[in-house]
Amino acid sequence: MFGNLWITLPVQYLTGNPTFAANTLFLLCFVLGAYCVFLLVNELTGDFWSGLTAGIVFSFNPARPGKGIYRERPLSNRLRRGGVGN
Repeated sequence: MFGNLWITLPVQYLTGNPTFAANTLFLLCFVLGAYCVFLLVNELTGDFWSGLTAGIVFSFNPARPGKGIYRERPLSNRLRRGGVGN
């Protein structure tokens, strides 16, 4: 969490809203992740389009681990447990 402070500190200072700063960090993770993968693949292959494709696929992959801190469980899980919000 200390590393995240340096990214969210300007947003918290300007707005005074820690929730907005946390949401900004959450959205920034997608952008920075895509950019870093783009740079890596572009350096390894030397091809701009393969780097761009890899960055987009990495950023918007639904199976990306740890992606959602606000992730809801699917409705099918609740239905199998009798509709209780376990």
